[in-house]
Amino acid sequence: MVTEASRNNGHSRHDPREIALTGSFSRDNLDLAASAQEVAERMPEGSLHHAAARSVAITCATTRDADHARTTLDGLTPEDVRRAALELFDRLSAPPQ
Repeated sequence: MVTEASRNNGHSRHDPREIALTGSFSRDNLDLAASAQEVAERMPEGSLHHAAARSVAITCATTRDADHARTTLDGLTPEDVRRAALELFDRLSAPPQ
């Protein structure tokens, strides 16, 4: 049987619009990192939102899963960047409406 993971060299990649058969939604960290990087590229360098998006991109690219990324982002400083990063992370990792 060919599965999504076997088609992608053992790595499951989720389309943001994809809902698993169980009804749960999941995006892997590399998808989240790529989305956050796209946001960062649209923000003015040096802005709060640029710093937050870059933080989310780097964190998601270097952590195991969404829970690990969230825990890492919880330790981010300064506080205004942490709040903006967590807000962006929540938006990016939320199931589609």
